[in-house]
Amino acid sequence: MGNEKQMLKMVIAMVLLFLLSGCVSKGGDRGRVVAQPAGGEKVTIQQLTENFPKYDVYYSGRKPSRAVTVLFCPKDGDTTLTPDRWWRALGDQAALSSTVSWMRANAEYIVRPTVQLVIGPNSRLFGYVYSFNFVIETRVVSETELIIYAPVN
Repeated sequence: MGNEKQMLKMVIAMVLLFLLSGCVSKGGDRGRVVAQPAGGEKVTIQQLTENFPKYDVYYSGRKPSRAVTVLFCPKDGDTTLTPDRWWRALGDQAALSSTVSWMRANAEYIVRPTVQLVIGPNSRLFGYVYSFNFVIETRVVSETELIIYAPVN
């Protein structure tokens, strides 16, 4: 009887792990969001803000003044970074500056936001995120297109 209970518990645990892994995965290949390399010159949020016209810029969060992540999708290039439906567009450079200021001001209470790289197939750069280090998922659509999912906050 004891062995049967252990076996049943093991089977239930395996089924739960299988089901949970299906819930976490959105399927398909993945790109990744990574920290910038330690050595060398880094892209800064100031540079990204100054170059606003070169990007389609989105935020995730309740509203721009409470954003948890800002996404920078290059307008030019041979790759496409597509935000999922939970990202919201930041319409102008002033809105971006205000959002970044709020994120910096609130960094004392949580993790400091940093610029991270969105990497796709063949280690190609697809864009940038400025974030409080949330786990951000991506999915490869093709060699040149990546979907990025807004972090849950």
